[in-house]
Amino acid sequence: MNRKHLLSEQNCLKILMFSVLSSVILFLICGGDMLLDEFEHMRAAHLVGLGFHPYKDFFEHHHPLLWWIWAPIIKILPHHQIFLLYFLRTATTLLSCGSAYYIFQIAKRFFGGTKSALLALLSYFSFYFAQTTLITFKPDAYMWFFYLCGLYHFFLYIDTRQQKQLYISTTACAISFMFLQTVVFLLLPLGLFGLYHLYRHPAYFKDYALGAIPGLLLLAIFFIVIHLTSGIIPYYQRNWILNSDLFKYLQYANGTFWPKFLIFALIGYSAYGYQIKRHQATPYMHIAVLILTVNMLQNIIIPTPYPRYFLSAALAISFLTAPVILQLSAVAKNYFVAALFVFNLLNITVSVYILPNAPYLRQIKILDKKDAMVYMPVLNIYTAHYPYYWFFPALEALDDRLFGHPFDVNAYIINNINYVSIIPDTDLRPSVHDNTPMEENNQNAMTELFNKHHIDIRLLDKYFNLIDDSDSDIYQRIQNK
Repeated sequence: MNRKHLLSEQNCLKILMFSVLSSVILFLICGGDMLLDEFEHMRAAHLVGLGFHPYKDFFEHHHPLLWWIWAPIIKILPHHQIFLLYFLRTATTLLSCGSAYYIFQIAKRFFGGTKSALLALLSYFSFYFAQTTLITFKPDAYMWFFYLCGLYHFFLYIDTRQQKQLYISTTACAISFMFLQTVVFLLLPLGLFGLYHLYRHPAYFKDYALGAIPGLLLLAIFFIVIHLTSGIIPYYQRNWILNSDLFKYLQYANGTFWPKFLIFALIGYSAYGYQIKRHQATPYMHIAVLILTVNMLQNIIIPTPYPRYFLSAALAISFLTAPVILQLSAVAKNYFVAALFVFNLLNITVSVYILPNAPYLRQIKILDKKDAMVYMPVLNIYTAHYPYYWFFPALEALDDRLFGHPFDVNAYIINNINYVSIIPDTDLRPSVHDNTPMEENNQNAMTELFNKHHIDIRLLDKYFNLIDDSDSDIYQRIQNK
């Protein structure tokens, strides 16, 4: 690269900021990735607003704070699904601006100053799955906001030993847990460092004991409410047993993602090694590499095909690499910026051309009929509440097997449903793994249940007409049959 054409650090950061903001705005407007997950949570919040309780009255396997908060608001908003989608996406994005603030403040104070903070923030949000989490109406964005708040104040406590920082940190971390149980994997590195901190400084035990009190009180209230509404046993079964048994009985059709992410992890570890070699590694960098390691081990032990499960690894990598990038030559910085700029062009391509939301929005308009009974109601969240299972046949078949809510979707739709939407569900399938307790007869039983939770197209052809065949097929009941 000719040095005459090299960009300054300031111009590099401006280019990155422009590409990230463009990608974020375009996803907000037209991105379709995880759209059906958003309608799942919109539907769950709507059901809570009607007085139903998750785990007891309808199937779910996430924590309920998102639905508790939004239920009364969705109840009074206009019953217009597309308006509601963009309203909730916008609200989630505004909340996530707080997440960006905490990422910036953490990097600025503990990972190298203002330029490093801006570079870390832009590097993190150049990952497509970080952008989608920023915007989509799911508990993940809310969990991340409170987790990052807790992380920031935990770092402040380590730096200042102010007791109030621990109070804020444990309160925020407890709230993040109420949104999503998987935050336990994010809290584990903090717990490990806290134990090491106590080992080195036993006098801090009182600080940690007192600091835990607000978080524990909030968790006690949370579980009391769960007990009084949904019941502790149904909650525990869906959020913990079901999710932990997922890979014993089901497998993903498209493999695992962690080998593809390994190169980024190695970059993060290399940056950490560089800081150690130069005697610049701080306790905060040690925590960041713990976050990276725990996340990688989690995804290797419990493999998934979804990049979004690497959010904490991506954050740690951004923290670790930003101060190192700023120490490199101008040529290296320009190549780094060019690589991230290309990432964001690819992000825009995915949102606009590969996974746009237009086909789903058209189908939602087709099914947006008052009093219509629609299966699956993720394409009409206001359809009347019907049996326990409703949005993810593979998971629901597993839940049926483990906890027994018998359901035959074909019998149900023939007798009760006006419109059927066939949403592709190819991610999960029944499986047998070596050295598991699942014997052949159990496999056959699981397959039979799996079939009962999936629609038989032959029956649809007999009782329904196909009226739309874009990304998901939509059928309308044939009158007088």
